[in-house]
Amino acid sequence: MTTTTDAAPLPLGIRRLPDAEHAACRACGTVCGPTAPRSTFTALGYVDRLGVREYTTPAEVTFATCDRCAALDAHAAATLDAHPAIRRAIGSPSIGRHRIVSAFHALAVLGVEPAETYTADGLTSLLDRLTAPGVSAAWSSRFVPIREADVSRDTAAAEPWLHVGSELRAEIRRQYTDHLADRMPPRAVACPSRGCAWCGVGTVMAKRTAEPWTPHTMSPASLGGVGPHSLAVHLCPTCERIREDGGSIRSAVLDLVDPGRRLRRRRPYEPEVNGVRGWAVMGGRPNAAPFAHLDLDGVRELLESADY
Repeated sequence: MTTTTDAAPLPLGIRRLPDAEHAACRACGTVCGPTAPRSTFTALGYVDRLGVREYTTPAEVTFATCDRCAALDAHAAATLDAHPAIRRAIGSPSIGRHRIVSAFHALAVLGVEPAETYTADGLTSLLDRLTAPGVSAAWSSRFVPIREADVSRDTAAAEPWLHVGSELRAEIRRQYTDHLADRMPPRAVACPSRGCAWCGVGTVMAKRTAEPWTPHTMSPASLGGVGPHSLAVHLCPTCERIREDGGSIRSAVLDLVDPGRRLRRRRPYEPEVNGVRGWAVMGGRPNAAPFAHLDLDGVRELLESADY
């Protein structure tokens, strides 16, 4: 008497390959025929019930590339070539192509075609938002560098990208929505604490998904004032950048009055500017222009005279 055992059921959206001559597309996971180009990746470890284990000998896994994903590869290469500044910033052309095509993969999960061309800002937003989830969406990520539990080399996606789980799809959708918002005109964002603690501006222009105001707790003394209690304040993007670079309110005022250091180059040291106080300890309405609560003309006259 012969007993047969049915193969274990496959997860939703996964199917068996017809035979050894077929392979799954490394990106969308769909079944590719014998003539589709192949690429081999190395798996360094695997996941089992005890956690992540390392292979004694790294295992090779072969995937194919379908025509649709090959076209995305070519489009990614052309897009990178069209943005030499972004290519230089990334450093490696291969990494640049990988980042762009991964973002295109995320779009493909949603059924969205990548744009024919991108502005520099648009491409930067796309990479920031969608590269990481696009990497996770690729079929090959189930196998390399760490093979997930309960995956099999003789399987493929029943339809392109059908293997992508609901949580990752939701994340891609959120990031794509934010990417679209990034491409809209900036809007005015009011300061949560009425005005920048240093320069006093009440609103700044920012992308629709940005949170431009940085919260801080500062002592009145650090703002040129007096008082025993700390203040919950915010800095605008310009003042926050100066603070991160090690500057102070005085630095921000001098950079505003003498942005190119044309006047200050005549002296080997910085001027001592008295009476510089942050808006947060002055009170009143938010400023329409940075540091409008101070005598900027007096600071400019000091620098022009070089009498310091």
